[in-house]
Amino acid sequence: MEIVQNPSPTLPEEMIFEVLMRVTYETLKQCRLTCKRWNHLTYGSTFIHLHCQRTGMVNGYFIQAFEKYRKNSVFICQDSSLLVHESPSLGFLPERVKIEAISNEGLVYCVSSGYNGVKPRYYVCKPTTKEWVKMPNPKTKFLTYKTAMILLQSKPLHYKIVRFSEPQYRQSRRYFIILCEIFDSASGDWKWAKDIKLAMPDFLNDGVAVYAKGAIHWLTNCGKILAFDVRSEKWKLISLPKQLVDDNYESCSKKLVQHEGKLAILYEKGVKLEIWVMENYFREAWKIEEVVVNSYGSVIDLFANDVALVLGYDTVTWYNFHGGNSTKCKVHRYFYPHNVFPFYSDFEPVFLSG
Repeated sequence: MEIVQNPSPTLPEEMIFEVLMRVTYETLKQCRLTCKRWNHLTYGSTFIHLHCQRTGMVNGYFIQAFEKYRKNSVFICQDSSLLVHESPSLGFLPERVKIEAISNEGLVYCVSSGYNGVKPRYYVCKPTTKEWVKMPNPKTKFLTYKTAMILLQSKPLHYKIVRFSEPQYRQSRRYFIILCEIFDSASGDWKWAKDIKLAMPDFLNDGVAVYAKGAIHWLTNCGKILAFDVRSEKWKLISLPKQLVDDNYESCSKKLVQHEGKLAILYEKGVKLEIWVMENYFREAWKIEEVVVNSYGSVIDLFANDVALVLGYDTVTWYNFHGGNSTKCKVHRYFYPHNVFPFYSDFEPVFLSG
C-alpha cells in the first residue's frame, strides 16, 4: 500500500500570535524573517502592545522641542500603564543636553550646549538603564547638518554614528558638498569618510534618519532619497515613485518612515494619506500599500502598520486608521516640537560607563 504523507498543517494564527508575543526581541527579529505572514502580524499595534507588556519593552517617542528658548525633550508612549519602570528621560546625565540621534534599539547620542568659550560635550547613553559614556568630539568644527546612529550588535556592543557637516566655502552653484565623519565604537574614534556631492537642489529635509536594509536614509527636497550603507560606508541616491515627483499639488507633504521593516513614504494630500512601500529595495520598486483618511493633523511617523503618530496643537494622537480606538496624549501648550525620535528599548545593560 502506498503511503501518502500529508504536508505539515498550518498552525492557527491565534496560536502563532500567542507564541510570538512571548519571545525576546532578539528572537522576534529572526521570526520576522521567516515569512510575510509572521512579519505582518508582529508589526500590528495589538501585537506591539501585548509584546511590550509580556517582555517589558519600552516603545514610544522622544519629542524634542524649544521650550523657553532652550531645547528640551520629553518621552511619550501610547499606554503609560505598560511602563514597568519610570518613564525614560535624560535627566541622569551630568548636564542638560539635546538629542542628536537615537539608534534602532534605544541608544541615544546627544550633545551639551557650548557656552562662554566652553566646547560642547558629546555623550552616548541608554536611558532605560541610565548608562552613559562621554564621547570624543567630532573632528570638524563646522555645524552639524545631519546625524544618525546605528546599533550593529548589543553583545558585544558595537555601534556607529554618522555625522554630516556643511562647509560653506566648498559649495558651488551646481553642487552641495557634505563632509562625512563616522564614529565606530570598535575603534573608539572618529574617522573621515568620502564627501557626499549632491546636485544643488538636493538639500536633505528636516526629518530624522530612517534605517532599513542595512542603510540610513534621508529624504531630499528634490525627489530623491540619500541612502548611506553603514557597513560599506558608501552612499547612493534612490528615486521616489514617479507619481509623487510629478504631482504638483501645493498642500502636500512627504515623510520617510519604516513600514514592516521596509523603507516607506507617507504622502499627505489634504486629508488623504497614501502609504508607499519600497517592495523591492534593489530594484527600487515602489507600491501603494494603503490609502487612508486623516483629519487629526500632521502625520509624523508610522507607530505600527495600522497606527500613525499625528501631531496637533499641544496634542499627540495615535491614530488607528483600521477602525480601532485612537489615543491622545497632551503635551505642554508652550512645547513646540522640533524633532520626533522613535524609541524602542529593553532594560538589558550594554556596559556603557562614564
